[in-house]
Amino acid sequence: MSGGPPLWRRAFDKAERAVGSPLEEAVASRRMSDLFTVGFRVEGAVKGLFERQTRTALHFWNLPARTDVARLNRQVATLTTEVRALAARLEEERDLGA
Repeated sequence: MSGGPPLWRRAFDKAERAVGSPLEEAVASRRMSDLFTVGFRVEGAVKGLFERQTRTALHFWNLPARTDVARLNRQVATLTTEVRALAARLEEERDLGA
C-alpha cells in the first residue's frame, strides 16, 4: 500500500485544481454579480405575479389567502395584548379595592 492519499482523492484534487481557479474567478466577477441580481429580480417578479394570481383565485372562491391570514394573526395578537392589559388593570383595581 502506498503512503499517499487514495487514488480517488488524487484524481479529485487534480480536477479541482484544473477547474477551481477559473470557477472562483467567474463567480467573483462583476458579470456574475449582475447575473445574480437579474436572477433574483426575475424570481421576485415571478413570485409576486404567482402570489397575486393565487390570491385572486382564492378570493374568487371566497377562500382566505396568506395575506388575509397574516392580517388576522396581527389582529389577534393586538387583541391578546389589549385583553392582557385590561386583565392586569382589573387585577390592580381589585387589589386596591380589597
